Amino acid sequence: MCEKVSEIKAVFDQPVTFQLSFKTSDGKYQSIRHTPDAFRVAEHGVKFIECKRVEELLELSKKYPDRYIYDEKEQCFRSPVMERKLDGTGIGYVYFTDADCNPRFLANIRHLMDYLRNSKQKDIPTEMEQQCINFITNSPVMEIGELLRHHPQLKADNILQMVAGRRIFVDLENDLLSDLETCKLFTSEASCQVYSLTRDAKPSNNSQFLSSINIPISKGMICRHGEQQWLLQSIEPVKQTVLVEITGGKKTQLKPFKLEDVRGLIQSRELSVVHYEQEEDVHTSLMLSASEDNQKRALKRHAALNQLIAGDINRHQAAQYLGCSTRTIRRYLQRHGEGVTRRGNGLPELVDKNQEKGNSERVIGGRSLELANDVIDSEYLSAKNKNVAAIHRDYVRLCKDEHIESGSYSWLRRLIKLVDLGKRVREREGHKKFKAMMPITTSDGVIESRRGARAYEYVHIDHTQLDQALKFPNMKPAKPWLTVASDSYSRDVLAVYLTMNSPSIYSVLMVVRELIQRHGRFPESFCVDGGAEFESVVFEQLCAFFSVTIHSRKSNPRGGSAVESVFKQLNEAVIHGLTGNTKLMKNPRQLTSKVNPFQNALWDFQSLKQLLEDYFYEHYNKTEHPAHMLIPDDVLAESLILHGDRDNRKIDINDEHLQIMMLPYDKHKRTRIIQPVKGVERKGKYYGHDLFSSPEWLGREVEIRIDPEDDSYVYCNLNGWKRCKRVAVEDRYYPGIDRSVITEASSFTRSFHSQKARAERAVPINRKIADKERELKEQQEDEMAKPSKSKTGKRVPSLRIEPGVNDIDDF
Repeated sequence: MCEKVSEIKAVFDQPVTFQLSFKTSDGKYQSIRHTPDAFRVAEHGVKFIECKRVEELLELSKKYPDRYIYDEKEQCFRSPVMERKLDGTGIGYVYFTDADCNPRFLANIRHLMDYLRNSKQKDIPTEMEQQCINFITNSPVMEIGELLRHHPQLKADNILQMVAGRRIFVDLENDLLSDLETCKLFTSEASCQVYSLTRDAKPSNNSQFLSSINIPISKGMICRHGEQQWLLQSIEPVKQTVLVEITGGKKTQLKPFKLEDVRGLIQSRELSVVHYEQEEDVHTSLMLSASEDNQKRALKRHAALNQLIAGDINRHQAAQYLGCSTRTIRRYLQRHGEGVTRRGNGLPELVDKNQEKGNSERVIGGRSLELANDVIDSEYLSAKNKNVAAIHRDYVRLCKDEHIESGSYSWLRRLIKLVDLGKRVREREGHKKFKAMMPITTSDGVIESRRGARAYEYVHIDHTQLDQALKFPNMKPAKPWLTVASDSYSRDVLAVYLTMNSPSIYSVLMVVRELIQRHGRFPESFCVDGGAEFESVVFEQLCAFFSVTIHSRKSNPRGGSAVESVFKQLNEAVIHGLTGNTKLMKNPRQLTSKVNPFQNALWDFQSLKQLLEDYFYEHYNKTEHPAHMLIPDDVLAESLILHGDRDNRKIDINDEHLQIMMLPYDKHKRTRIIQPVKGVERKGKYYGHDLFSSPEWLGREVEIRIDPEDDSYVYCNLNGWKRCKRVAVEDRYYPGIDRSVITEASSFTRSFHSQKARAERAVPINRKIADKERELKEQQEDEMAKPSKSKTGKRVPSLRIEPGVNDIDDF
C-alpha cells in the first residue's frame, strides 16, 4: 500500500549492502554483510527498513545486544551498529514488525488488490454509481449486504471497484470487507474518519447504558444537570451516600445525596453522564471462576443479607443461619454495600478469595535459588531430556558442594513448571515440535484464519501416493501418485491429477492446467509445502506473470490441513475399499501370496483415473462438508457473488502463451540437437518442424518444452517457441483410449529402451541360440571323437605335418 500513500514517494527493495562489525553477548566481535529489506523515500525523510517478527527480535537482542536493542522510551526496536554506520547522513533505520501490522487492514488490502491493480474490470455506469452514493448518503448506517439487497442489479465487484477507486469509503482499519453484514460504507473520507474515531469511544449518554439497572456510579464521575455540573467527590458505601460537588453560575457547593437518588436521576435522564472511568470488575471475574461450592456459599450469604437489609431478620439470626459471628456479618454488609455502590449488586463481593489465602512469600532464595535456576537452564532446558528427579539430584549435589541448604523435590518441580511452555518444548524437543504449538500464520507472519475469507483466496496443492496397486500389461503392479488442488474457503476440490511418476514440476503444472480448464481462472494464491517442485523457476514464473502469490508452509506443516483432510477422506471413502489396496503392506513380513495386493491388482490406470474424477467432481464437491456443513460447490458459487467475481483472474485456456508457460522442460535434459531428416528426439520419438531443414538450425542445440499428458508434440525454442509434431503416433493402435492414458503408460514404461529391458526381451531368442549352439557343439565333439576311415574301410593314418618334410601332394 505504499504506492497508495501520498507522503511516500518511492520504495526500493534490498537497495545496498553494508559491512557491519559489532560485539556479541559473549564479548566477541563479529563481522557480517547486511542488506536491509527496503529503502523508503517519503516527505518526512528517508529510511532503511528491516522487517522482522517481534519474537525473533527478542531472541536476537539477547545474542547481539549491539545490533538489536529495545528502546523502552520510544517503545520500538533500534540497531545501534546501523545508527553508528549512518551517523551524519540524515538517513534513518527502523524495524517493521508484525506488531506494526493490522491484520484487518492487511486482509482488506488483499481483498481489494485485484481492483487496485490495472485490471480488466468494466466501468460502472454513471447513473448506477450515483444511485448508490445517494442511497448511502440518505441512510444513517449502510452495510454492503443491505446495499446489495436494495439494488439487485448491483454486484459485489461494482462496490469493491468503487472502494478501490475511492468513490465510496470503508474503515479499512476496523471493518472487514469480507463481512458484508457489518462492513459500513461512507460517501466521504471525512465521515469515515469520524466513524473510526468515535466507534471505540466510551459511551457518555447512550440510551442503552441509561436503560440499564446496573449503572457504574463511581468516584470522579461527571454529570450535567441543566447548566450545572455535578462531580462525584466521594462515596460512602455503608451509609449509601455520595458527596457531590455542584458547579453552576459563579458558585460551587458540596451536597450529600443518597446513592439511590443519584441513580434514579441518571435513569430518568435528568442527569446526563459526561465522563466516567470504567474500572475492571475483578470481583465479578473472581465469582465466575470460583468453584461451585464457593458460589453456593456466596448465594446463601446474599440471601441472608437481603433479609437482614429488609428487616425480616436481625444480625444474630443471620449469624446463626450462616454459622458465623456478628462481626463477620458486619464485614459481609460492608462488602455487599461496596458492590451495590460499584455496580448495583453485591453478590460478587461475597465470594471467598481462596486464591489469596496462604503464605505466598518465597521461602527459598539467595544462592540456593540461583543454583536451582542455573540447573534448570543448563540441564533441564537441553537436549538431554532429563526428568525432574535427575535435575533435583544435580541441584542437591551443587548445594552440597557449596554447603548450603537445598530445596525439596516438590519445590523444584513447581519452579520448573513456571518456565514458559514454549521455551521448554523448543529447548528439549526441538523447534519443529515448538512450531506445532504456535498459531498458524501466513508467510508474512500475520496470524490469520486458515480458511481464508473468500473463494480462490488460498488454493492448497499437495501430493500423496495412493495405497492402491495398479496393473500394467507385461509390467509389475505399481502405486500411483495423486496431486490435488483444494480451495481453502469452500473446501471444494478444484482439480486432480493422477500419475505414475513421483511428484515433480510435471504434476504441479498439470494440476494447474486442470484447474484452469475446469474453472477458467487463476486463484489469488497457492499454498504449498517445501517441495523442490514448488520452488522451480517455471512455476514461479507462471505465478509471477499472472499475479498469483505463493505461500510456503515449509516451516508450518499444520497449515496444509485443508488438503490433508481431503486425502484422509479419500482413503476412508474410496481407496481402502478397493481390491488391491496396500494397507496390508504395513506389515509385509506377515503377507501371503493369497492376500498380497500386488498379486491381486485389479484396477488399471484409466479406470482409477475415471473413478477419482467421479468421486471428487460428482460426489465430494456435491456433498455437505464437515468443516461448514454446506455443499462445497454451493459455497464456491455463493462466494463469487458475495465477494466479487474478479474478472481480471479469468483467463482463456486456449491462449497459446498460457499453454506454453504451463509446459515444463524435460527434467532429464533441457535441450536437444536438431538432427538431419529426423528432427529432435525424445525417448525414441522424433519431432519435426519446417525450420529444421534450414541450414540456420540444422545441428543446433535448442530448448524443448514437453506435455506430460501428450507426447504427440513438443515446443522448441527457435527464436520463439514453435510447436513440433510427431510424424507417427500410437493413436491408430489404441482406438477409444484417451491420449493422456497412452502417454502415461508410455511414460511409466520409459525403461523399454534400457539395456536391462532389452536383455529381458531378448531372453527367449538368446535361449534358443544358446541351445542350438550347445547342440552343434555336442555334434562336433561327437564327430571329433569318432576315428576317420577310408573308402576301402581301412583306417587312414593321421597326417603328420613337419616343416621341410611334407610334400604338396600330402595336402
